[in-house]
Amino acid sequence: MFAAYTALLICCIAVFIGATAYGFPENVRITFASSITALLMIFPVYKLFTDQKASTLQKVIAALYSLTILFLIFRAVAALTTDLDMNLASTSIFNTWLFLLLYIVMLAGSTGFILLDKEKQDLELLKAASFDGLTNILNRKTFISRSKELISLCLRKQEKISFLLIDIDDFKKINDKYGHFVGDAVLQDFADTLKKQLRDYDLFGRYGGEEFAILLPGADEKAVQEVAERLRSTIENSSVDAGSNIKYTISVGFFSILPGEETDIDMLYKLCDQALYLAKSQGKNCCRSAAEI
Repeated sequence: MFAAYTALLICCIAVFIGATAYGFPENVRITFASSITALLMIFPVYKLFTDQKASTLQKVIAALYSLTILFLIFRAVAALTTDLDMNLASTSIFNTWLFLLLYIVMLAGSTGFILLDKEKQDLELLKAASFDGLTNILNRKTFISRSKELISLCLRKQEKISFLLIDIDDFKKINDKYGHFVGDAVLQDFADTLKKQLRDYDLFGRYGGEEFAILLPGADEKAVQEVAERLRSTIENSSVDAGSNIKYTISVGFFSILPGEETDIDMLYKLCDQALYLAKSQGKNCCRSAAEI
């Protein structure tokens, strides 16, 4: 797409140079220049408008540049169909107001791009502060912060909430045998695989090392047991392609509760940590409920 746009730009410049070299009348050259500029702006404006992740600021910038395109088209048509002096050096009131409007719109659009770049940098900083850099899921601090909000929501709605604590089995052996690069690939594969198994509003975070946590709002004991087993089975049947197919498994500790005023993430973590220890002691690659303890 970039190559096609570059080719269009070169063609437009060639057409304008040709029109100037062959001595076309000034009004025709003005029409060429305005039309070419408008044409070159259409694609970037289209991309701004159709970006599904576009912010309000981005849409405002697209609207301003759309207005600029309309101004340029109007100038191109006026240059051919009227006797108005459209020369850049003209002091006619029409030309003065037209270029003043163009200047204001372009200045506002350029300022918008500066603000848009700052907005992008702020989002990247927020993401860096909230997400784990390797697995691209919530880091521990953000997971704990958001879990408080989710627990409070379930408390108000009097809905059950479930917590899962997951550990990759024998992860140290994977690192020792294949190296940390492969270990990182396993962590990334694990996170990517589980994200596809979860709902958009479930919380999924990395607690540290090879330990991960999931919070499922509205899930009772039966539902969380089914989720835990599905996640375990999915990982057992997957593999990481790192030169050779590397298989790995997980152990899961889980618990479901109707939250009360005393319910917090630390309590759920301690309960599921005991269940996870039970799963590890019973051979790994299995799921255990804290209710069994």
